[in-house]
Amino acid sequence: LQRVPSCHEADSSLHPAPKSAPAPSVRRYLNASTGWSQDKGERRPRASCLGPGFLPQEPTMARTSAVQLSSRIAHPATVRSLQRRLLAWYGQHGRDLPWRRTRDPYAILVSEVMLQQTQVQRALLYYDKFLSRYPTVEDLARADEPEVRETWHGLGYYARARNLQLTSRKIVAEHDGRFPDTPEELQKLPGIGPYTAGAVSSFAFHRHAAILDTNAARVLSRFFDLPKAQQTTRFLWSVARHVTPLGQAHIFNQAIMDLGATVCTARAPRCPACPLRPVCRTLRREKATKSQARPTDQSSI
Repeated sequence: LQRVPSCHEADSSLHPAPKSAPAPSVRRYLNASTGWSQDKGERRPRASCLGPGFLPQEPTMARTSAVQLSSRIAHPATVRSLQRRLLAWYGQHGRDLPWRRTRDPYAILVSEVMLQQTQVQRALLYYDKFLSRYPTVEDLARADEPEVRETWHGLGYYARARNLQLTSRKIVAEHDGRFPDTPEELQKLPGIGPYTAGAVSSFAFHRHAAILDTNAARVLSRFFDLPKAQQTTRFLWSVARHVTPLGQAHIFNQAIMDLGATVCTARAPRCPACPLRPVCRTLRREKATKSQARPTDQSSI
């Protein structure tokens, strides 16, 4: 097995320092996110916990190819291990939820909107009821707003239902009732952000689209042992896009959310049951810390 670089190692032969400093707008962002360090008047990239030379992606740097990004992120063996272990675990332990039994983008969108700031168990109480009353996007588009509000009553955050109906009306009026299938187009609809767009695109259309919710962000942060300075939305989206396997985004996205919701929880994570335990960098660091802090056994006199 090839050795996986530790969290703070840097390979200068693979990731040489840049010959010139980045543009001012990029430099300001990198300084704010501790992406660069200063040493004797010379600017050089600071080693990232995702691998040598990996830096947060600024919009002006979006032209970076997948090959270039791959060379700057975590070691490929680490990423493959994450993908393989997570997919295998999900095959045995994934939750059986009704919105996972369909590829209807409307039904999937309803579930994703319901799950915003709402626990899964509570959303389950309203999902079938809502779809029974408004089974298609056209039905929801034609409905009166007070009726939709009544059906939504109990879930709270009514703005979600209002945006869901606005989206339905826009899809009917501007897309002839057909959902856009790319994250970029989906984000043009009311109330749909990057996460919801990635979820609908990958789950309904099996597009290669990453997702990042609180569960996925927690799993990635712990797996790569990211310091607080790198646990930003922008940086984590870059990580999520890189580790999502081609052709399996619809499975991987469900898997990483399930792991975060049931095993890698915010409080009292169940590390012994985690499939990523053998390669988790946070766990590796904690073990090393405990080993170093263990006092030497000396007999008292």
